[in-house]
Amino acid sequence: MTGLNSEEIEAALTHRGLSIPQSTLRSWRESGLLPPAKRGGLARYPEHTVEQAIAADRLFNRKNQNEFVGWNLWLEGFEVSENFWRPHFENSARSSFRTVRKVASLLPSADDNRIDE
Repeated sequence: MTGLNSEEIEAALTHRGLSIPQSTLRSWRESGLLPPAKRGGLARYPEHTVEQAIAADRLFNRKNQNEFVGWNLWLEGFEVSENFWRPHFENSARSSFRTVRKVASLLPSADDNRIDE
């Protein structure tokens, strides 16, 4: 079976000089900051979970906010829940649409000439 179990993740983090409690890792998984386990007996996590946990820890040390960490993990190429990246694109799209609509309303149109006639 591929992947790492919780003890292997903890050992890999300890080997890298980090001590992240299992409860914290579980909380990060539940909020979508770390990948979920693949079930089928013993829970197994993707190999990149260790690197993602290290990156999450680094980011939480900069700013203790899930939204900040999730967005930056996504920017670094990690898979996180879409609620950390999707709103940025939706807000950007809405803002862009409003700007385009405003610019379009300021441009003269052939229809304007017809209305004036």
